[in-house]
Amino acid sequence: MFWRYCKNGTSMTSAISTTEQIRGVLIQFVSILLSCFLLFYIDSDTEQVFDLFEFGNLLALAIYFLPTFMISMVLFAFLAKRYGVRNGLIRFLVIGIPLSFTLIITMFLCMK
Repeated sequence: MFWRYCKNGTSMTSAISTTEQIRGVLIQFVSILLSCFLLFYIDSDTEQVFDLFEFGNLLALAIYFLPTFMISMVLFAFLAKRYGVRNGLIRFLVIGIPLSFTLIITMFLCMK
């Protein structure tokens, strides 16, 4: 693996940075997915875990997940550039998911 980076002229620091960024995106993906399922599980209509995989909940998952993931990618890119990948990821988890859910829920409330 090291030799491949030396051949292509890519330094190991940029390869490590790219690996950290990919890992950060995967952590974002999983954390947002789990947060959406937790939000749906808290719902009063959900009585069992299998209720999370009904058509209506999967449609709501797409409605909540896609905007949250897009907002988080922009926020993570900004925070990672400013604070580094690891600190940016921690700040994203604390700020990004609640902020995104709040924006989406507010948008739905304004539509009524």
